[in-house]
Amino acid sequence: MDDDWITLSGLEHYAYCPWQARLLQDGVWADNYLTVQGSAAHDRVDSQGIDSRRGVRVHHRVPLASRRLRLYGVADSVEERPDGTLMPVEHKLGRGAGDLRPLILQVTGQALCLEEMRGVQVHEVAVFVVAERRREVFATSHWRDETEAEIAAMRVSLGSPALGRPNYRAARCRRCSLLEACQPNGRECG
Repeated sequence: MDDDWITLSGLEHYAYCPWQARLLQDGVWADNYLTVQGSAAHDRVDSQGIDSRRGVRVHHRVPLASRRLRLYGVADSVEERPDGTLMPVEHKLGRGAGDLRPLILQVTGQALCLEEMRGVQVHEVAVFVVAERRREVFATSHWRDETEAEIAAMRVSLGSPALGRPNYRAARCRRCSLLEACQPNGRECG
């Protein structure tokens, strides 16, 4: 892909914390207990293939791309109903500091890719929170404009040479595996 293409997972990271997305873009990675648990929670869904549940075909690890948005990645799963309706489902271990917005933007980005690739409307997206065994469904139309705006902001922000260091935000920063690499402003030492 060209340099200005961004990943669906990068979109989620950017919506969570632009600095985290910048560090990941630069190749910085560190595991913590949450990233390890998240990887384990994805074991089943990360096996490529198709299965059926209650008449719904579930496609796992679906490669996606949108030339218009210069966005690409892999959907955890895409459900295909008997009438041909598609719905991407993003699986996450937890809610990410209680805020589903980054996950909703990521799965809406998946829907936008599906729409372009398949020439269909994707009316709903879902987030499955593994720790809660809970699935929440959202209307794509409610998140489409915000997702496209976030993609544009991400492209501009991550394309600029300087990104201001973030302020420490306890709810997000203390659980981030990149906390030591990030060194946010206002973090108390020790």
